[in-house]
Amino acid sequence: MYSNSASTILYASEIGIYSVIIFLIAFLLSTIKKSGIKPIQKYKQSDFIFLAKFLAFLIVLYIVLLLLSNYDQLMSIYGNRRFQSDFHGILISKYKISFLSKIMIMLIAYLFFATKRHIYLFFYIPFVIIALLLSGRGYIMNFMILGILFMAYDQKYFKIKYLILFVFLLTSLGILRVNSLDNFTLSSIFSEFVISFSSSHLLIDSGYAHNEVSALSYSISRIFPPGFYSIFSGGEYINYKVEMGLLNPMAGKMGPGGSMISEVAAFNSSFMNFIFPLLVVLYAFIVNIFLRSEIVWFRVIAILSILQLHEIFRGSFLEVAFYPVYICLFYGVWILFIDMSVYNKQKHVSV
Repeated sequence: MYSNSASTILYASEIGIYSVIIFLIAFLLSTIKKSGIKPIQKYKQSDFIFLAKFLAFLIVLYIVLLLLSNYDQLMSIYGNRRFQSDFHGILISKYKISFLSKIMIMLIAYLFFATKRHIYLFFYIPFVIIALLLSGRGYIMNFMILGILFMAYDQKYFKIKYLILFVFLLTSLGILRVNSLDNFTLSSIFSEFVISFSSSHLLIDSGYAHNEVSALSYSISRIFPPGFYSIFSGGEYINYKVEMGLLNPMAGKMGPGGSMISEVAAFNSSFMNFIFPLLVVLYAFIVNIFLRSEIVWFRVIAILSILQLHEIFRGSFLEVAFYPVYICLFYGVWILFIDMSVYNKQKHVSV
């Protein structure tokens, strides 16, 4: 999977270094003027709170039954990363686990802002169990980052013991993802970062050029229901990782990991090399504004955006950037209606 071409390695490195510089400058700019978090009033919508709890309970029940019905298969593939990855793909495509995870996050976030109680985080435990059984990390990271965000909203300091636990869990998962302890080394925990970087070499060496217009069009279309892009474009969108998979010299043994460098390199365009990190920074600034808004609906969009950072950096920024808007627009619009109701009540009280 590694390239022997010095020019290829240099080109991929230049993309990475430029992106890091842009991100660092944006971070420094964000510290110049700090804006506070606008307060929100506790919701008095008991019916909606009950409904959110009920829907969360149904999702928990669905996942528990799903795990119990597939218990034998889960145990038989435990430790085999290839089979676990394939089974997780089935859970996503057939049983909509990834979609339900985002719906659950939306419900938990709403319940937190409505009641100021952290207890509703436990609704997410079934997804953590899925991650443990499939040697995954995404759902575990979601659970922990969601807890950190709630503590930040409560203006509580993040205790060092939680950070140690977080690092320990991720390190343990890295060990679990190694097929054999005989082949385990400290560097093997971090080998995925190296493999993800080197996968961009496949695209650069091949001369492949992903279409910018179709990628940007598909990104915006993610605000709308699935199939919207194909209806108006007349064809299905082809992910750059499909081409990377076809170029993979280790097909059948190891899949090429996506990364932001790979996504940029896929366009084979100096313009996209320049503009892509700037788009990511603009996205981050908007998410930061939403996080601090007094409108809960905006906060939920921001939280969903933050919790898909793993998908952004390991998959595709453009493909998932607007997906939280779709979730909240078509499945969480009731939260916006509550926001409007609370705002109107406050306005009448102030008058």
